[in-house]
Amino acid sequence: MRVYCMLVCLLGVVAGVLGVVSGRTVIQVAHDLHATTFTSLVAKAGLSHQLGSQGPFTLFAPSDAAFAKISSDVMTKLSHDKDLLAKVIKYHVAAGKQLMSSFSNDIEIGSWENGYKIRINRYHNGQVMTATGSNISSRDNLGSNGVVHLLDDVMFPLPENSILQYCASNQNLTQLTYSFVRANLQYEPSSLLYDLKFLTILGPFTLFAPSDAAFAKISSDVMTKLSHDKDLLAKVIKYHVAAGKQLMSSFSNDIEIGSWENGYKIRINRYHNGQVMTATGSNISSRDNLGSNGVVHLLDDVMFPLPENSILQYCASNQNLTQLTYSFVRANLQYDIQGGPFTVFAPIEAAFDALPTGFLNTEFLTLSASRNLLQYHYIRGTYYSAGLMDGDKIQTVQGTDVVIHKTNGAVMVENAKVLQADIKVTNGVVHLIDKVLLVTDHVSGESLPQSIG
Repeated sequence: MRVYCMLVCLLGVVAGVLGVVSGRTVIQVAHDLHATTFTSLVAKAGLSHQLGSQGPFTLFAPSDAAFAKISSDVMTKLSHDKDLLAKVIKYHVAAGKQLMSSFSNDIEIGSWENGYKIRINRYHNGQVMTATGSNISSRDNLGSNGVVHLLDDVMFPLPENSILQYCASNQNLTQLTYSFVRANLQYEPSSLLYDLKFLTILGPFTLFAPSDAAFAKISSDVMTKLSHDKDLLAKVIKYHVAAGKQLMSSFSNDIEIGSWENGYKIRINRYHNGQVMTATGSNISSRDNLGSNGVVHLLDDVMFPLPENSILQYCASNQNLTQLTYSFVRANLQYDIQGGPFTVFAPIEAAFDALPTGFLNTEFLTLSASRNLLQYHYIRGTYYSAGLMDGDKIQTVQGTDVVIHKTNGAVMVENAKVLQADIKVTNGVVHLIDKVLLVTDHVSGESLPQSIG
């Protein structure tokens, strides 16, 4: 009898933990998880009885903090439009008791709103999971008639359009949409036209979409070339597309993802705890705009030109960087600089010419001195200008920090002016500067270089 009682008690505890014996429905569980705004809207939509008595259901319940992110205009509209409200609520409900462990990445499950599917994504071995882009902050909260997953964002607006339809309907993406059409018109159905149908019908895809303002920054000569060279245009467009629905929350810093253009990767960077994020140097101004077959991230710049060369290959091909290239070789750093990713502050020819006569010969008397000089010019990691803020201190490979100064759009590294920023390379980024950086200037503040005796 004692054993029987112990088993009964044990089962009671387990069932209580699972929320079964308590008889608490998914609506009540959601309320306990601080999704009270959601449960009140469920009642307003007239769905409390169904979700409270039938089942099993899977409820994706946005937290109260999630609803606080919604604009007052949208909340007012939901409050007055009962049909829209019911549509949004039903999109947060799926049939069956579906636990997170049952989902593979990029799977779609039917919602209670006919024709609309919830896309589940798993990132970082399941450490991060999302439902149509909303982070799932608390999983597998069981009730008597199903399970509740708590969301950090409301899944709104619903994914109505494909990513291309999203672009076509966005007045700030007219140039990108036009570029898609121009490339499309010049190809047979077996090639790019077929690919673009993929973007409309199949998926999921991730589109990095430059705004019209981004295209306006491109020189007229380049735009003319893109207009007449359809192969190049297609290459540039495909570089802005990646497979899968890849949300910004899924990216760690300095990660590379394959683009739709074979052999070319898009580099994602996170700066200042994710406040600033870039795609191959272009600031991502609007993230995670969901479509029915993927996601769109809006860019402030076109990712062009594409990163074709490594740091050393770029320097060797630039006639204004011959002394820098030669110095890398003299310091026996040509193999090191091929690794990375690195950020290189590259002094132009005039910067080397401005050094006192014989300075480099003195510096390069020993290997350690030459490496000390050159390694002060590059940093581990990729630092595009969008991620640099005034006053940032970044440690160089040499070990000493460089200080960034930004004033009225001008960027300085220590006492050197950045002449051309964000030169895209396959293993980082290059910024051209007008002075050779000297550790002695950083330490002592002296303006003139000192030779090593």
